[in-house]
Amino acid sequence: MTHLLKNSRGQSLVQVLITIGIMAILASVMATMNYNQAKQNKALTQKLETLDLKNLIQNTFTVTGNCTCQLSAEINTANAPNLSFNSSAPAESQSLSLLQLKSGCSPSANVLAKDGELVPGTQTQLRVQRISLDNIKPTGNPNEFLGMISVHFDPNSTAHALAPLRINQKFITTATSPNTAKVIQTCENENTVAPVDDVYFSTFYTSPFRSPPDSGDVALVSSADYKFCALMASAADENGSWCRTYQAGGYWRLTFGKTDKKATYQCQAICLKRGP
Repeated sequence: MTHLLKNSRGQSLVQVLITIGIMAILASVMATMNYNQAKQNKALTQKLETLDLKNLIQNTFTVTGNCTCQLSAEINTANAPNLSFNSSAPAESQSLSLLQLKSGCSPSANVLAKDGELVPGTQTQLRVQRISLDNIKPTGNPNEFLGMISVHFDPNSTAHALAPLRINQKFITTATSPNTAKVIQTCENENTVAPVDDVYFSTFYTSPFRSPPDSGDVALVSSADYKFCALMASAADENGSWCRTYQAGGYWRLTFGKTDKKATYQCQAICLKRGP
């Protein structure tokens, strides 16, 4: 009987240990999944933050005066040593350092981006590594050049590698400045934003008040090309409609709909492309 009691207890202990082991494995798997989910969400949030920053910079530099006061060595005396270039050098071979970009020319203008500092308003601790005017080349018109304003991000602050923001900008140099030290005199109001080729935005899917209840499920992008999709915008009623992204059949998909004919939904997804 003692033997049976010990055996019975021994079996119970083994069962407990097995149960604990299984629970530990499940907890580890869940923790890994939660970590990866949080990292992907951070990556998407940072991509949206960079797009917002790009729009702010573009809107600022469409005003010729705002651009000129930041690129002209005659006006931006604090950064003047960094704002001249050799026009005799091979095209697109030079880079000028810009310490910061501001929303205007006044001392009180908001800082849009600054070397070594966090992006204003960031929720993910996204930090600027450096700002530069790159790829300078002549346009063919006298004293006119084209360059690319670039904002690079600190890789230690990003969830995934982020490509620099790039905005094309034309500018005029002072006619009397020597070729070896061309100085920017004024900007031309013709900047353009370089395309974003690593992000996909789905169209909006909406439903006003109507009957009968409806729903939909659409393929967004190939999961072989895009590593993650998440809701960018959702205005679904908690109890009557839904918006959700998921992966199935080699695609990232968006499902949306409503169970209540009076409910509404408005859904849009953003997808992040896989790196090379």
